[in-house]
Amino acid sequence: MHFRKTIIHKKRMASKEFMKFVINADDFGYCDERNRGIIDCFLHKKSITSASLLVNGQAAESAVAQAKKYNLPLGLHMNVTEGKPICPATLQTSLTDDTGSFHDKMSFITLLESGSINMPDLKREMVAQIELFIKLTGVCPVHVDGHQHVHILPGVNQVFAEAVTSYGVNYTRLPYEIGLHDCDWFVSPSCLAFNEACIENAAASRKIFNQFKLRHAEYFTGLMTLGSCMTVGRLQKKLNDIVSMATKNFASCDKNQVTCELMVHPGYPAISSDAGCGDGPDTFAMSVEREHEMRILRSDDMFEFYDNNGIILCSFTDFS
Repeated sequence: MHFRKTIIHKKRMASKEFMKFVINADDFGYCDERNRGIIDCFLHKKSITSASLLVNGQAAESAVAQAKKYNLPLGLHMNVTEGKPICPATLQTSLTDDTGSFHDKMSFITLLESGSINMPDLKREMVAQIELFIKLTGVCPVHVDGHQHVHILPGVNQVFAEAVTSYGVNYTRLPYEIGLHDCDWFVSPSCLAFNEACIENAAASRKIFNQFKLRHAEYFTGLMTLGSCMTVGRLQKKLNDIVSMATKNFASCDKNQVTCELMVHPGYPAISSDAGCGDGPDTFAMSVEREHEMRILRSDDMFEFYDNNGIILCSFTDFS
């Protein structure tokens, strides 16, 4: 076993750029504190390398202004499960409750499974969010992912792929993460069940995204290192697992480099009651867990790990 580990290490170090690694911060535009934390991470050695914008977030406009000021690569965080819709025609449809707010994540899934989500309603709102992103930024998003991974749900994945590729979007997120049951720190039954379903839906979505030539990183991580679950050791374990798997796969293909996305949620605790997407901040937004992620992402140990393992921090536009 020791000999095998040595061989893997030598192969890994033989390439100066073994992995192109996107660290994408979700929920940009949620509130001023979130924006400030994401920008602080980007300015600190590019501790995050891109962000996904909530166009219905309370601080979306200021987020875009800061992204332009500091040249932060920006994509769209497609949201149909939190806050208010963008499209006026969506306010009283299958996507919203009696108050005009989106159904929450679990309610949306239940309604989807019962056939109660109208797909034209969904596509109309998705297109409206892409259009607003273009209006705010002046450009089409390079990448679009889904808030709470709704974009990979059965049926939604097809509509999502149709909507984003019609605007020439090249990249999305495929949250297929290896080693879910190797994470002994992840003990919440409800979160574990959600992540299991997420990985299953990601596997099913791969074929649809490929049909639309919608690209994604070859490897993904971040489901199991959310908030207080993130530590330097756990992040490094996840990345080592990916490196080991990729190295084994090199034997069957002519390549020596991989792409990977890490999903993160950095930020300072929300303090304003009007933070969020129209319904106020949630518990996670007001906690210190996002600031905890910031400390881990900016730690010297992580940057030393990247350097020692040929991991090159980049944005989606750097994927070949």
